[in-house]
Amino acid sequence: MDILDRITMLLGNREQKELTNYLKLNNVAFSEWKSGKSKSYRKYLIEIAEFFDVSIDYLVYGKEKSSPAEQLTADEQELLTYYKELDLMKKGQVLERAKVLFEQSKIPLKELENSVFIEYYSLPVSAGTGVDLDRSAKKVCWRLRKRRLTLEANFALRVSGNNMEPVFHDGDVVLIASHDHLLRSAR
Repeated sequence: MDILDRITMLLGNREQKELTNYLKLNNVAFSEWKSGKSKSYRKYLIEIAEFFDVSIDYLVYGKEKSSPAEQLTADEQELLTYYKELDLMKKGQVLERAKVLFEQSKIPLKELENSVFIEYYSLPVSAGTGVDLDRSAKKVCWRLRKRRLTLEANFALRVSGNNMEPVFHDGDVVLIASHDHLLRSAR
């Protein structure tokens, strides 16, 4: 069934002249379309769709275009419902976590068993004056080989500046193990 067949079907018992009057065309326009003398109906698809109260997709393809929500599984719709309720920062965290899970799915299970994932902040930090780590810093997850130090670490940071030399240098990445108490400096 082509466009003209659908238009004819939609007309049903109505007069062709109702449609041509609506389109402000002469009364023979529809006959010219049907005989193949003219294909001017293509210029009027929007108006024809409005006349019949159908979508252009229906006129052209014979079916309605499904909405993105109709194409999602129940699990995907549920995830989207939760995602929409989150603030911008939490949405970013969900996206980062989804990327990590996706990347993990590509890694052979044997390799994953010997790995640990640690959050790494995109902004560098310094022990003295310099850049403070704030909540807007983007976090990504790094996959590291499972070792005692990597198992103890909660996250990783990049050093900015030289005030921690000679132990840490500008650009070094350090693993951080958070504690609920402060340790005293051995000075």
